[in-house]
Amino acid sequence: MINKDNLPKSKKELRILAKELRSSFDMQIISEIIIKNFLDNFLPDKNQPKIALYYPFANELDTTLLFKHKEFDFYLPKIEKISVMNFFPYKIGDELITNTYGIKEPKIADTPAFEFDAIIVPALMADRNFYRLGYGGGYYDRFLKKYPNPSYILISESFLIDKLPIDENDVPCDYIVTENNFYECC
Repeated sequence: MINKDNLPKSKKELRILAKELRSSFDMQIISEIIIKNFLDNFLPDKNQPKIALYYPFANELDTTLLFKHKEFDFYLPKIEKISVMNFFPYKIGDELITNTYGIKEPKIADTPAFEFDAIIVPALMADRNFYRLGYGGGYYDRFLKKYPNPSYILISESFLIDKLPIDENDVPCDYIVTENNFYECC
């Protein structure tokens, strides 16, 4: 459990702490509960909504649990150039490759998509102002600045704190989904 009264002040130290603590959680059980909460509260206004999401690695929340829901079209990110990430269609069985960060991404890049009904962003921690602590590459923040799609942080309530250190490059998200709650920004 995170001692929220005595947190490190820097993003770097918070990342180390979050990764260390996350490794002690049963992320499969937590993932199942959070994904169910997301599905119970996600109310798209059209059939076959588009969901952009990350392929999990390093004990992240298991977003692949969503793949069994055929009512969605899925998109995974691919790093195309230094600091450029785009999303491409993904169906179960499509070939994935592991990029230089150790993350699985689509092998064959079709035409990128830019508008989604939801983007599920990775997060090590989140705060009550809807900011997230990512891995430090800035890929999602740059994407969301350029293409402001409805963004969701799916995270254990244990990793939701009052305030993260933020800078001018950080972009707040629209929703936070935990085991216990579905928070909507303003």
